[in-house]
Formats: sequence, structure tokens, C-alpha cells
Amino acid sequence: LHLFTLSSNQESWFESFDGGVNWQPTTTGFRQFGTYPVKSGNQSGLAYIPKQLAISPANPNHWLLLDSPGVLASYDAGRTWARVGVVRNEEDSASYSDIAWDPRDPHKVWATSNKGRVLIGSNFGTPNETWEERQIGPDTAFFNLIRFSRSGAYIYLTEISNQGSIYRSQDFGQTFTKVSDPIHCAPQCGYNDALWLNPKNASELVLGGVQLYHS
Repeated sequence: LHLFTLSSNQESWFESFDGGVNWQPTTTGFRQFGTYPVKSGNQSGLAYIPKQLAISPANPNHWLLLDSPGVLASYDAGRTWARVGVVRNEEDSASYSDIAWDPRDPHKVWATSNKGRVLIGSNFGTPNETWEERQIGPDTAFFNLIRFSRSGAYIYLTEISNQGSIYRSQDFGQTFTKVSDPIHCAPQCGYNDALWLNPKNASELVLGGVQLYHS
């Protein structure tokens, strides 16, 4: 069992080859890809914030790292990295939150954005790799989590700019509609947002935040 965990302070990830008993750091120098202003109390500065590591189901050497500016890709199991998708600059307040592979296509990946958009990578890891941003909500919408049904026909997004909403696609992501405003994560949507989708029933969801909801 090969496990990974990310470290923002040391700009590295840690690897375990024995089921998590022992760990060793692997330095990446992520900071070269951009730092962003952060503030905590009376202190402020620049930081690099990695969020998620996603390994391709088609090729275990093909990795994606979601960070504040966007998406980094590695085609050699994390030894070297390159910026892909839409490159953000320090004046742009857009960032990405969640990343998931399309269950219908192991070379297709989706990432959510705080600008009412999703980023879609197609043919990832192939010579025909492409990336596009698609606007699916108002520019003020903060799409945080993305979940797929087993078939990929249903796609759910949590939107957290207005204390918690749910968007849904029933046509493999061609169109999205806001279906409810459960206000599940108020007032802590930045870190209290969870969504579970029943793999046997795409209409059954459990939504977690400050309160727990079942639909």
C-alpha cells in the first residue's frame, strides 16, 4: 500500500510504502508555481497552498495536484511538475477546490472553482490532452465539492457562497441546475462541507456541514 499526504509548509509530500507506519518526505519545490496572499489575525504574508492529489485511474504515473492558483500535472509519478489548465495570477481571486475523475472516462477530470465554473481536462496523459473552463453558475458562485453517480449521468456540486446550495446535472455534465438551498454549512462553509452519494441510488444523498441532511 502506497500512501501520500501533502505538506504546505514544507512544500513537499510524504510517502509511505508500509501502510502508513513510516513516512519519508519528497521535496517538490511547489512554491515556484506561485504564492498567494493569506491573512491570519494580524499577520499576513504569501503562502503556497496545495489542496488535493489525484492519481489517474488510467496510469498510476500520471498525477494531478490541485492548488490555489489551479492545477499541476506530473507524468512521472510526481518527480517533475508543470502547470496545466488555466493559469491564475496573484491578482486573480479565482481558485479551485475539488477534483474528481469522470467514471465514464479515466482520462477525463473535473475541478470546481469559486467563480461559478468548472475546469475540465480531457484526454489527460495523452498527446491530445486539452483543458477548458465552463461557466455553469453566476460568477459569485463558489462550487466546492463535486460528486459523480456510478454511471456518470448524475453530477452533484455543492455551492457555498450563500450558506449552502446543491447543483445537479442529469445529462453527464452537459447542463446543471440548482435544485435546493439546504443552507447546511452556515456559518462555516469554508471548512464544513461534505457530500456523500449512494453508489446504488443516484437520488440518495447525505449532506454534511454544521447540520447533517439526508435526501
